[in-house]
Amino acid sequence: MADPHFKHMWLSEEFIAESRALGENERTREQHYVPQLYLKRWMVGDVVQPVLVDRRTPLRPQPPKDIAKKTNFYSLPAPDSTMGAPLRWIETHLSRIENDCAHRLDQLERGGAGIVADDGLKRDLAVFLGLQAVRIPSNRERHLLLIEGPVRAKREFYRHFVPAMTDAEFHALLAQAHPDPKVQALNLMFSDMELATAGALYRRQWAVFRTTGPAVTCDDPVVLVAGPPYDRGAIYGVGRSAVVFYPLNPQHLLVMFRPDPAVPRRLSTRRAGNPKRQSRDHGRGEHDGLRKTRR
Repeated sequence: MADPHFKHMWLSEEFIAESRALGENERTREQHYVPQLYLKRWMVGDVVQPVLVDRRTPLRPQPPKDIAKKTNFYSLPAPDSTMGAPLRWIETHLSRIENDCAHRLDQLERGGAGIVADDGLKRDLAVFLGLQAVRIPSNRERHLLLIEGPVRAKREFYRHFVPAMTDAEFHALLAQAHPDPKVQALNLMFSDMELATAGALYRRQWAVFRTTGPAVTCDDPVVLVAGPPYDRGAIYGVGRSAVVFYPLNPQHLLVMFRPDPAVPRRLSTRRAGNPKRQSRDHGRGEHDGLRKTRR
């Protein structure tokens, strides 16, 4: 049986070992779940404009380093310590991937609107976007609920999330579970991305659209949109989503379609994203449409 894990250098044991070694001295406590390199794409001057969507309240403009972060989000310190080894390496690991992908996002933008055909570019960004999709706080909460739930609920989840997973593979996943739920939630962050999310993104048909007005983004920027034959209640990750959106900057949107349908020539939306709490505005108003031009 073929290995279901998505293969990439950044997910290899060698790359992870390097991150562990480099992360031995990691002392960062304020850890971002949306990378600063991405937030900087919405800067006006040196700041971005956060808005609390659930309260419809704009906050004061802030530099990217001060938003979309949580204290010890990846390090999980013990009660009597300031930094929880051995998990402090994760911040270093994510930062190494982000630094490489900053150039990939620039490359995607330089290509302008149209179909994305560069396989290497798609493969790299599938890992980057896959990690973004699984690292947000709401996904951490979902993982903790799954970890603490009954085995039959776990099996039902993975039957939809990773349809190809066999019973033997599922029980192997359970056998490898860490006894600490918070540590296991971090382990699932990586395993879910390797087993389902990165591959499902990579296999989609990608296109960049130019917006007709300034776009906004949010603290959950990989947006899953339901569509036939599945409704919102039946979405289990990327695989069943009709369309996946990722705002690249205020003028461009990456759209990832299922592999089967042809890419439409025009999209129209007023969706700001999939905000859990905050959205980021470029400061020039809400977008009201999206347009793709031919290369």
